[in-house]
Amino acid sequence: MTAAPRAHPFRWLALTLGVLVAAIGLFNDFFGLRDRFFGPPSTEQSSTLARISREGTLKVGYIPYFDVTSCDATSGEPKGFLVDVLYEVADSLGVPPDSIKFLPTDWGAFGTGLNQGKFDLSIAGTFRTPQREQIVDFTDPIFHLGNGALVRVDDRRFINVDSIDDFDQPGLVVATVLGEFGYEYATKHFQHAQLQVLQGADLTLAPLSVKQERADVALSDQFILRRYARANPDVRDALADAPYSVLPICWAVKKGEDELRAHINTQLDALASTGWIRNLRLDYPGIPFAKPTASTQALVGPAQQVSFLARGWHFLTRYSGALASGIFYTLYVSLTAIFLGTLLGIALGAVLAKEPSTRFRRLVKGTVYVFLGIPALVLILVVYYAGFLPSMSAATAAIIALAINLSPFAATIITTGLQNLPETQILAAKAFGYTEIQIAWQFKRPLILRLIGKPLLVQYFTTIKLSSLASIIGVAELLNRSQQALRETYDTFWAYFWMVACYLVIVIPIAWFADQFEKRMGRPTGRGA
Repeated sequence: MTAAPRAHPFRWLALTLGVLVAAIGLFNDFFGLRDRFFGPPSTEQSSTLARISREGTLKVGYIPYFDVTSCDATSGEPKGFLVDVLYEVADSLGVPPDSIKFLPTDWGAFGTGLNQGKFDLSIAGTFRTPQREQIVDFTDPIFHLGNGALVRVDDRRFINVDSIDDFDQPGLVVATVLGEFGYEYATKHFQHAQLQVLQGADLTLAPLSVKQERADVALSDQFILRRYARANPDVRDALADAPYSVLPICWAVKKGEDELRAHINTQLDALASTGWIRNLRLDYPGIPFAKPTASTQALVGPAQQVSFLARGWHFLTRYSGALASGIFYTLYVSLTAIFLGTLLGIALGAVLAKEPSTRFRRLVKGTVYVFLGIPALVLILVVYYAGFLPSMSAATAAIIALAINLSPFAATIITTGLQNLPETQILAAKAFGYTEIQIAWQFKRPLILRLIGKPLLVQYFTTIKLSSLASIIGVAELLNRSQQALRETYDTFWAYFWMVACYLVIVIPIAWFADQFEKRMGRPTGRGA
């Protein structure tokens, strides 16, 4: 009887993705029809202001930002200029300080947090920009802040610069933090300079990249740059006397929360008119409050309304190149790390399996324990920022860190495999006259691969997934590319949907080949009697 052909795994992947997209579209359309026939939720139910007044609680998103919004290292409580203002505004809502729940976020995710209801209000020191206006509603300005460009003091190329446009030159590497205004400005206006996009809430990552000579220029607001330059005399703000884009710092609420925004604006206006905010500024001399100027950017209108599935297709066609580049870097970083980590694991495992209990073996075992105890993310940050090799690229640092992270697991698995070889088969081979080389290749090799193959493959898949951590230092892998697209479109669902689909495209073929390899290695090497 002829066996029925098996379905190809890629067909199942395509079918699964197609069914999932269709189900999501139908789900979205259903709720759209529900609202059309039954109407949207009532104003009382949907009003955040009414809920806050009724429950007496407030969820607030903030970004650690030194004297503006910081977190006390001892008590863990938020503090800073905007936190003091918040307490006054919350008091008008009948919310005492102990009923305010502070939730940390970052420059790229604060809008998503508001729209998903994770918090009611974002008090981050956020610039009010046209791009952000499309996803959240901003309050009236609380103060204004300018932007600058940090360079090394000994860099003679930037002695006479007087404009932000002077930094858009071929060959220059410009460091920015994903989601921050400097990133938005550079992606929109810079055509020639190479952008180094870093990820996280810490805005000092961009200045640090300049200090360590990984970038030539760091774009950020002047509060961050001046603070960093005071602590590091070898760098300076080249635009200290000519800041670009002096913009308002505002709080943000979910789009359409007009009642809450109006109430906050009324309270802010009252605090400003009585001089309370002006007097509060005296307590924070480190914040360079700037004079308001006309915005350097024209406001853009709301995004064109398109259907849910059309948005997904538009996202894919627009960012297919970026996603493909992310897949390439993910494979490059993870597979290279797997290769190097396995070699290091083999070396460590061979020592642990064969070396008697000597000082050298104890040293190797201690090294394995140290590598096991350091998280992968910490390794990536230490390798990249510790300054051992200042010229090391972010991708190289990620490869080294992930290889070190993999090596103790590989060493443990290999040690177990070497110590559990069936001695009877090896002795039988010697009795039949096989040489040591023949025994190693024809008997030990397949036996070891059968013992360690599956556990090693599990660790390899883990390393592929851990490669997403490389985005924290700016490696343009899949997560980094997807989040850059997210910051430009603010389409959270489709950005993460296509990112997950790309990871499936990477992992499923590797898993299929791994299964085939395991089946082949599991077959007997000869015929039975």
